[in-house]
Amino acid sequence: MAKEIERRFLVDESSLSNKYNHINYINQGYLIKPGESTTVRVRISLLNSIGVEHDSKIINAGSYLTIKIQESYGSVDEFEYRIPIGDAKKLLLECDKVISKFRYVYKYDKYIIELDKFEKDLSGIIIAEVELDDINKEFPMPPYFTHEVTGIRELSNFSMINNPDRAKEIIKQIKFGAYELPSTNYRKENVHTSKN
Repeated sequence: MAKEIERRFLVDESSLSNKYNHINYINQGYLIKPGESTTVRVRISLLNSIGVEHDSKIINAGSYLTIKIQESYGSVDEFEYRIPIGDAKKLLLECDKVISKFRYVYKYDKYIIELDKFEKDLSGIIIAEVELDDINKEFPMPPYFTHEVTGIRELSNFSMINNPDRAKEIIKQIKFGAYELPSTNYRKENVHTSKN
């Protein structure tokens, strides 16, 4: 088991650089409808080895079955298992809906940023994630981070794929200051900060 502690941000695409380390193309779905705190996800990730979208030179970077149990906002217990790609493809067929996204991996200062650019029903949504060993740890914010969305349940991957219109509406409200964002005080009050 690993503990995943991350903060999530909306991104201004116009301020992004092209100096990413690599791109993954990801298809993922959810096998069961989660309760308040648990998801079961299957994912196929294809690594684009030369950093050009839709290029033919892509390799299988991994197929995974992942169980996530939310401990508190920004922190989950994660159980992840690599599975054969044939099994993953069959499991994806059992999912009601599948998320497709490009994941750009950047290094900023000493931190790794995973930036997801969603496609299909979620086209236009870009969310960055930064994994930390302590949710309260301060880190230098890249200029393309605009609004923190850590802890907004409607913007989880599972919620977005099941209600894309609601996700887009919330993001629009956030950008125009019409959505009440969670207080950052929740991090100190509610999150256990054990290291992975």
